[in-house]
Amino acid sequence: MKKDVFQKYPQLLTLRGKVPDEVVEREVSQKEKLFKKYSSLAQQRIPAVRLCDVFPADLEKGKVTLENFLGFWGNVSIEEVCKIGLIIAWFKPKMIFEFGTYNGLTTLQMAINSPPGCRIYTLDIPPDSAFARLLDIGEIDRCLAVKKGAFNFAVGFYFKGSAFSTKIIQLWHDSLKADLSCYGQQFDIIFIDAGHTYPYIKTDTENALKMLRPEGIIIWHDYLQLLYPDVTHCLYDFSIGGLNIYHLRGTNLALYYKKPSKKAVLARQM
Repeated sequence: MKKDVFQKYPQLLTLRGKVPDEVVEREVSQKEKLFKKYSSLAQQRIPAVRLCDVFPADLEKGKVTLENFLGFWGNVSIEEVCKIGLIIAWFKPKMIFEFGTYNGLTTLQMAINSPPGCRIYTLDIPPDSAFARLLDIGEIDRCLAVKKGAFNFAVGFYFKGSAFSTKIIQLWHDSLKADLSCYGQQFDIIFIDAGHTYPYIKTDTENALKMLRPEGIIIWHDYLQLLYPDVTHCLYDFSIGGLNIYHLRGTNLALYYKKPSKKAVLARQM
């Protein structure tokens, strides 16, 4: 007897009831072959690491504060949000940019674990705009974008009204078309979790590299994720092109970080 998609991929069971089963089956059938191809290639090219393999060992001994962190389908996992929080608590960024606000869970945790003066710019598509329904982002992502069914909640509702909301600036635009040139090399950390098709990942990454400070950090979500093989495909291509990307072991997070010189480290500590 042929297994259904949820038996074959039990990690998708959390989607059941949120979107029709046939949508999940259709997306898996369209993406399964691409996922297998590029996950195999990417794992040969992009090393899986612990945080202490990239950052100083004392980063893993740090503390994170989590608040209202149990999310919905599409949010980062608890292990992922803890690792993001540890990076932020250690790096002490002054400016963070987020591609893809969604419900604001990750935004809130970044705000909580960053210094008091940090500012977090978070970009998302206006859910009530006419073009949100026409975006070429896949059926499941479109449900999230237009807030359909189980995803009918306000963008950023996790941080709205919280004590940390004053640190957060909400931006409204399609990241594929947004002009972000005014933000050149301003950001210490950039988190990418917006559209998951190849054009979005490529454009968001190219913009992030232009917006990032020389010794900044880029974090991508949904690397090695079955439903979003274009993330893995695109990051594999960037790694082939020379970008130094790591996979944070035990997560669907990928990371870019160019280790600073000793002089830059001393300057940052002053």
